[in-house]
Amino acid sequence: FVALNKVSTVQYFVWYFALLPIAVARGESWSRRWVTACAAAWVCGLAAWLGTAYHLEFRGWPVWLTLQCASAMLFFAHMILIVALLRHAKLVD
Repeated sequence: FVALNKVSTVQYFVWYFALLPIAVARGESWSRRWVTACAAAWVCGLAAWLGTAYHLEFRGWPVWLTLQCASAMLFFAHMILIVALLRHAKLVD
């Protein structure tokens, strides 16, 4: 729902909080390396997307191709986060 939405705003990211209790309650403890990698991928994707969207919306710069690349980067970061949460919750092998 969050990754495939046409409008990406911060309040949609709260949906991930619904998966956190499931992932924490099941399985073993998280690897610090894996948590860092997931968080870094998501933060980098979000920063790239928000920065590019700012330049497009508020400055009027023609950054359409950069925005498409940043959108793809954010989409893959969302997928990494979802797969990590589902695998840790042992809902997916």
